[in-house]
Amino acid sequence: MKKLHSFTIIELVITMVITSVVASVVYYSYSLLNHQFNQYSRRSMEIKKYYLLSDIWQKDFDKADAICDTLDNRHFIFTHSDTLVRYSIDTNVIVRQAAGIVDSFKLQATHADIIYVNDSLPLIQAITLTTIVNGDTVLLSGNKLYSSKEIMSAETLQHD
Repeated sequence: MKKLHSFTIIELVITMVITSVVASVVYYSYSLLNHQFNQYSRRSMEIKKYYLLSDIWQKDFDKADAICDTLDNRHFIFTHSDTLVRYSIDTNVIVRQAAGIVDSFKLQATHADIIYVNDSLPLIQAITLTTIVNGDTVLLSGNKLYSSKEIMSAETLQHD
């Protein structure tokens, strides 16, 4: 008759302890990697939002016939033929409204520097917004080069 070999309780307990340690290390590693991936995804999404806004911002500057601000320097109006593009700058969001479409960008804007064409004409030549992207200060800037025709028509409208 054959003798059957079996495991002792001590061997089974040691095997269960080793298995639980290995499972714990694997779970902790997975949890850590998942957290790092989510954090990277959030940071990457915020950078993408900034670059998208920067691209649209400069295109609006390039297309605009005139750029004006409001009294509080937190709203900017870009006019292009019959189309108005309005930017509202809040502390935690930048909102762009154009032709009934509203886009919002969750970026923190802390300060706006405005350069006018001259002191007597309310046309804006450049705007630089100080924004916070992933905890870093980043400048969002746009420049508009006006033709002499655009400046003369703005002066004519101002005097009328």
